[in-house]
Amino acid sequence: WCARQRVKCLIVRLPLLAGKYPPGNLASMINVIKRGYYFNVLGDARKSVVMAEDVAKIIPKGAEIGGTYNLTDSYHPSVKELSELIAKQLGKSKPKTLPKWIGNFFSLIVKKFSFLESGTGYKFIKLTSTLTFDDSKARELLGWSPKRVLVHFKIR
Repeated sequence: WCARQRVKCLIVRLPLLAGKYPPGNLASMINVIKRGYYFNVLGDARKSVVMAEDVAKIIPKGAEIGGTYNLTDSYHPSVKELSELIAKQLGKSKPKTLPKWIGNFFSLIVKKFSFLESGTGYKFIKLTSTLTFDDSKARELLGWSPKRVLVHFKIR
């Protein structure tokens, strides 16, 4: 449609979005750490993250050029790094780490018997799986140079 109408189209593919009021799984992680119920699961899962303010700043330039871009800060922290940063900012102790088999068992029980929140098993799988993106196209074509999330992310 955009090509036929000669309209530039910008698509940004976003990972975990960090900022003053982060949405989604990052918000869930913050809330659970606040309540003291968060446990890391042993493993090396990494997540791409980006600051919301950096996304907002690049949109005008991206809209001029058009295209599809992954936006990250190029460092993909482990879930453990994220949880420890959040705990520190909240004045909480570092989250304890469970062996992965315990997490897998918990996820299986939740899926099998559905006696807990229906999304809990799915959230566990998402938290223990790596999901990273390559932002080199945005760096090359848009001059994308975001802030490091682990340095600049501050919980409200």
